[in-house]
Amino acid sequence: DKQENILKNLQLTEEEIKIIKDGFNVFNNLKEKQNIDSVIIYRELKNLSIESISIIQSLTDKMNDLINEYIEKTSKINLKITGQDLINMGVKEGKAIGEILDKILEMKIKNPSMKRDDEIKEAKKYNFQGDKPWDGDGTSWDAMW
Repeated sequence: DKQENILKNLQLTEEEIKIIKDGFNVFNNLKEKQNIDSVIIYRELKNLSIESISIIQSLTDKMNDLINEYIEKTSKINLKITGQDLINMGVKEGKAIGEILDKILEMKIKNPSMKRDDEIKEAKKYNFQGDKPWDGDGTSWDAMW
């Protein structure tokens, strides 16, 4: 791969190469998306190093406001509700807990003023069948998202 050779000729470490590749890969993913919002930026950037995020910022002007919002605010948003809270509500241990917490976090990204009681209220809107979360009308979250 031509890019790989260029990066190796620059005598970069494997970690530096990974940082650059990660930044370019996410940038290319974002270029393909329409209607980019804070939640999409969060999903794409949450596992990146700050160096990879800086690479993305250097490649775009149109997403910089959302990227800055991610760095300054969105990346610092934390849920007050825990997996144990969900277990106490009847959710079986497993991946459903993570899926539910992710959905509530996305709600909180859109509405950062959510308090713990609001998070619990949102979690209680769902009936839990097996390992899949379901909304009140029986539609799975997988089908909703």
